[in-house]
Amino acid sequence: MNTKLQEQVSQACSCKKYMNKTISYAVYNRPDYLESSLKSLIKNDLQGWEIFFSIDPSEEINNIIDVIEKTMKNFNNYSININKERLGVESNTYASLDFVFSNKSDINIYLEDDIIVSPDITQIADWYLNIEKEDIICLNLLYGSCGGRNHKSNMYENIFYKTQAFNSLGYILTKQQWESYFKNYWFDYSHKEVNREGKLITGWDWAVFFHNIKNQNLYTLQPDYARANHIGRVKGTFCTPIFHDKIFSPIRILTKKQFPDNYKII
Repeated sequence: MNTKLQEQVSQACSCKKYMNKTISYAVYNRPDYLESSLKSLIKNDLQGWEIFFSIDPSEEINNIIDVIEKTMKNFNNYSININKERLGVESNTYASLDFVFSNKSDINIYLEDDIIVSPDITQIADWYLNIEKEDIICLNLLYGSCGGRNHKSNMYENIFYKTQAFNSLGYILTKQQWESYFKNYWFDYSHKEVNREGKLITGWDWAVFFHNIKNQNLYTLQPDYARANHIGRVKGTFCTPIFHDKIFSPIRILTKKQFPDNYKII
């Protein structure tokens, strides 16, 4: 990471100290999607959780703040940070994660403003915090690879697969996993993997995948029944309406809560 970006990231978060269970949001310019995301999130048991919003500045900033305050009116344990300048999804995400884990978070659920979730993701996080994770880098909320076409949602509500794929559309990780598998590789494209046109594959999600899963034979946990889906059909950084309709529209997410004792890894 270059010096200017280090300064931007260090300046991006200047809020209060965190408790040990957090949910971090990377937010930009889509208050309508954020409202849908938050309405799905508040169906979870949020007792003991603190939410941190890292917002890139835009003409929608006032609408975004209004959405947060109205939707979260019955939940006061949240902080809002507005970045001094736009960091972009890659650096804004990094800044928000590094902030929560530097301020005493033990486990974090990462979301973006265009991701809706099932009502049991905090239960899953509590379960995940207490299981063996020696060769696991995180728990994804959606099955499949980042940027791929193999997302799926099947019928087994309590099953998680140990896979060698990574999906950036919502994930749960601990402080140890952040420091071991994410933080030092986020901006590191030394993997030298190329696409079909021979161009270097960039993006923090691919950097995490290549350094950890492909090169070190590590795994993620991914649900058979989706716990998150992407709703950002327009105004996104990477996803076009055509791609969204083809890949994400068919996916359904779990709409009822499960009991943590029933979650299984296969």
